[in-house]
Amino acid sequence: MELRQILINATSLAVAIISIMLQLGCNDQDERIDELIDKILVQQTQIQNLGTNVESLISQIAQTENGIVNQKEEIKQLRTHITTFEEENVPALIEIIKDQDLVINKLENQIASLENQLPVEVSVKAPENMQYIPAGEFNIGDAFKEGHKDEQPVKSVFIDAFYMDTHEVTVGEYKKFLSETNHLKPNWTKISQYSPTDQHPILYVTWHDAMAYTKWAKKRLPTEAEWEYAARGGLTNQRYPWGNDINSKHVNYKRQVGKTMKVGSYPPNNYGLHDISGNVAEWCLDGYDQTFYNRLARKNPFADGNIQDVIQRVNQIRTFRIIRGGSWDGDENNLRVANRNYRSPSDTDRYFGFRCVKSLKPIEDIRWNNN
Repeated sequence: MELRQILINATSLAVAIISIMLQLGCNDQDERIDELIDKILVQQTQIQNLGTNVESLISQIAQTENGIVNQKEEIKQLRTHITTFEEENVPALIEIIKDQDLVINKLENQIASLENQLPVEVSVKAPENMQYIPAGEFNIGDAFKEGHKDEQPVKSVFIDAFYMDTHEVTVGEYKKFLSETNHLKPNWTKISQYSPTDQHPILYVTWHDAMAYTKWAKKRLPTEAEWEYAARGGLTNQRYPWGNDINSKHVNYKRQVGKTMKVGSYPPNNYGLHDISGNVAEWCLDGYDQTFYNRLARKNPFADGNIQDVIQRVNQIRTFRIIRGGSWDGDENNLRVANRNYRSPSDTDRYFGFRCVKSLKPIEDIRWNNN
């Protein structure tokens, strides 16, 4: 019931008051009655105004409730639109971003490749007894899953161009190094048993010996990734530097000769490298890391992080170092280009020697471990 429906006029109010006062035995109270009537009428007016205000507030509350309902509906519709957008458009946007990332990566690799590519007439002028290895991408690791877990996962990496020795460092070349330095001489009796001439590969040398030689020669040892890239000679997913099959026409292995052969005795791979597999296994610059391929950088990966630091503190290095390529004693598995081996940097043996590489750019200008 609205408040104004219960309002009464002054006459009715006066009659009601007089009646009540008579019942109570009150006489001659005209002034008191008039005063009461005035107060009641004032209060009645206030009540009437209050009723109007209440009705106005009720109307405003109703409008607010309607607004809230409308806003809830709009929010619901907005959420529906967002969900639909996410379901229909976000996956497509993600794929577009991925595609663009691949395009950018390919462009970066092409730019890096162009930076490293040399004209044919210049590449022929590689340093004496070295071969030019062009920049490019390859899949590092065991695509056949025939080796150890440390050869997985297979990943595509980019390698800057460099030069690599055509053959393993020979006994004669190592003798020249010794004649011009004060480096400790090896056990020639042991060496001559398996490498009898100056044209045979040097062996019984430690990783530290190899590093000392490369410093003297103004070269360095190859990184593990550079070694495998060069050994593959541009072939994709092949077991050996020449293909998937192996025989004694390709390589000195499995004790078929019983010692090393003169360097260059077997056909080179497609990059002109002789004995990159077999004859003697070869020291690499990297330390051994069983899980290295899990975190392999996309460009010029190197296991020890800072290549300059390793070269500068070579005499303090005591961690296992990578050996690649298999030897005259190794079997088919050892000679796979993906096969990884390692030894202490102070070890020597009749099964391993080394070869050198040389960067086209200053080593500090190469983006090592770049993603």
